[in-house]
Amino acid sequence: TLFRSNQHTSVTLEFFETVVRYDKFFTVEPQHMPHVLMAFLDQRGLRHPSPKVRSRTAYLFSRFVKSLNKQMSAFIEDILNRIQDLLELSPPENGFHALLSSDDQQFIFEAAGVLIVNSEYLPERKWLLMTKLLNPLLEKFKIVLEKLIDRKST
Repeated sequence: TLFRSNQHTSVTLEFFETVVRYDKFFTVEPQHMPHVLMAFLDQRGLRHPSPKVRSRTAYLFSRFVKSLNKQMSAFIEDILNRIQDLLELSPPENGFHALLSSDDQQFIFEAAGVLIVNSEYLPERKWLLMTKLLNPLLEKFKIVLEKLIDRKST
């Protein structure tokens, strides 16, 4: 077990800071990669109860992915599936607050883009993954745009 999710936030943050600082470890010991990725993606990281932990983890996850994306090829689609709901836009007027701020979401979008673009997938598969990632964003954009047009016309 790497660490529990109920530890103090400073312990959690230090864990992720250390993982990213010593990222080269995972090039020689890749068997530990799935455990660390799960820690980033579950309630210990991006879904942690503390907004401070979620925010810092989003940034650190982006750095981790940029550094080690070639070692993550076996996990790309699983990672993309696990972060999909974190990338949904939630306008403030609907009362629902997203787990991540828009700035934090930018780090996660960037990490997803790095994974897809640098993968060994064929261009067609990359296009499909990118489309799946961006379609919800584009759909929400259309809705917001329509609302703005309606407001302007009234």
